[in-house]
Amino acid sequence: MEHRLILMRHARSEWQDPGQTDHSRPLTPDGRLAAESIAHSIAKLGWSPDHIACSDARRTRETADCMAPLFPTPPSINQHHTLYSHGRDTLWEVAATWSPSLTTILVLGHNPDMQLLISDLCGRSIQMTTATAALLFARKTGNWAELLLHPTGAWEMVKILRPPVITP
Repeated sequence: MEHRLILMRHARSEWQDPGQTDHSRPLTPDGRLAAESIAHSIAKLGWSPDHIACSDARRTRETADCMAPLFPTPPSINQHHTLYSHGRDTLWEVAATWSPSLTTILVLGHNPDMQLLISDLCGRSIQMTTATAALLFARKTGNWAELLLHPTGAWEMVKILRPPVITP
């Protein structure tokens, strides 16, 4: 079975008040537009996800919520605290919960984890600015957890999507 993985950093967020925690930061209006733009690009390429796995931070949940309705079939969404705190080291554990019938998964997380994951999976160093998405295709067969736990030679970078620059 084909496996396609989209690794994406959340869209732009902001600090609204001095007492706000990092975990509770909301998206900016421009961040919402960027998330929607990337969703449209993903759908146009035929990479609409079956499932979204996202950090439980507010900005990643809001990114997922902006994107999901824009795919031809809205994907299921699951939040995982480990993608907020230990995304790079625990993605394979999250992947162990994914059904073998899922062909395309979108993982929404944070930096530096997204950059490090891309480097681990396909050996490329990519700067993951907000709302950047990396589309990866599995060259090997296996279940999701195996492909992510033992990635050597398993993943190929297909495309990098970046949101348009939004000017005032």
